[in-house]
Amino acid sequence: MNKPRLRVLSMHGPCPHMCPHLFHPPQVPLSRLVAMNKPEWLYIIVGSIAAAAVGCVQPSFALIISVMITTLYDTPKDKIMGEASFLSQMFFTIGVGVLIMSSIMFLCFGIIGGRLAYRLRQAMFKAELTKRRLDLFSRHAAPFPAPTP
Repeated sequence: MNKPRLRVLSMHGPCPHMCPHLFHPPQVPLSRLVAMNKPEWLYIIVGSIAAAAVGCVQPSFALIISVMITTLYDTPKDKIMGEASFLSQMFFTIGVGVLIMSSIMFLCFGIIGGRLAYRLRQAMFKAELTKRRLDLFSRHAAPFPAPTP
């Protein structure tokens, strides 16, 4: 009976001398990925603008809250309800804007990521097909049996 062969492992996985390709992947420039995203430049611009708008939410909430606190302390009692109503409408408007802008941002970046993944898979498949011998699939020595009824 053959004993199973033991693998040499370190604390963090396989040893570098056993699998050098795992520890030294080929260096690929980032400019190649950026070049593959060129067809989606409009989505990149729109998504970036939407992301910047979503990023402005926290400072604008902080500003409105500070205005609300000063309104409660400095405004006469007969005008507080009008100011508070205006500030609550500002909160609601910013919330609706964030909902719209974040939807646009996620849609644009999702389209960009999906199309880039499709292009990368297509390039990998094309590279794999050029490496393999295609005559392996064109052999007719042992055809499949005909289906029986």
